[in-house]
Amino acid sequence: MPADAALATSLGAEVCTGWQKSSGYDRRALAEAAMSRRQATEVAIDVRGLNRMLEFGRPESVRLA
Repeated sequence: MPADAALATSLGAEVCTGWQKSSGYDRRALAEAAMSRRQATEVAIDVRGLNRMLEFGRPESVRLA
């Protein structure tokens, strides 16, 4: 990679992180990630509860032969 391309890449990375920090993007992204994890946990708990209720209503089958 030529030296000017490397410089442009490093400057581009600094510019990207600069606007993210100045706008509060990083904190917002962390909050959204936390909410997503919480929502996934709630869905898993709901699914487990529904599966358990379905299990209670399912008849037990016994093989006779």
